[in-house]
Amino acid sequence: MLPSSPGHRPFLHRCAAVILFAGICLSAFVYWSAPPATDSAAAYDDAPLAPEDSRRYAHDSEVNFGKAGAFGDKGRRMLGHLGEPKPLAITIIVLSAVLAAGCLVAGQVSPPDDEGAPH
Repeated sequence: MLPSSPGHRPFLHRCAAVILFAGICLSAFVYWSAPPATDSAAAYDDAPLAPEDSRRYAHDSEVNFGKAGAFGDKGRRMLGHLGEPKPLAITIIVLSAVLAAGCLVAGQVSPPDDEGAPH
């Protein structure tokens, strides 16, 4: 429930601005303070692909665990990449933008302030 004081609309708008600014600053910090990316192919000198990216691995995973298991394995590996700097920075920006938009919408749908109304 929103607070009933007359100044909550500007407060929510300020919160949205602070959340968005903090999200942009934090994501920039995460992105630029990360170590340089390493070449994942350098870890496997003989093989052109990582073993998890091969068709054989995908086929064996599907045979052993079914389609749901293969899909779950893909999802687990995809979520594992969110800890890397670039996807993490994008995730932070998107979440802060969604939170800021929520604050703005909450400020717009709240009743207007009664400062100019006659008493």
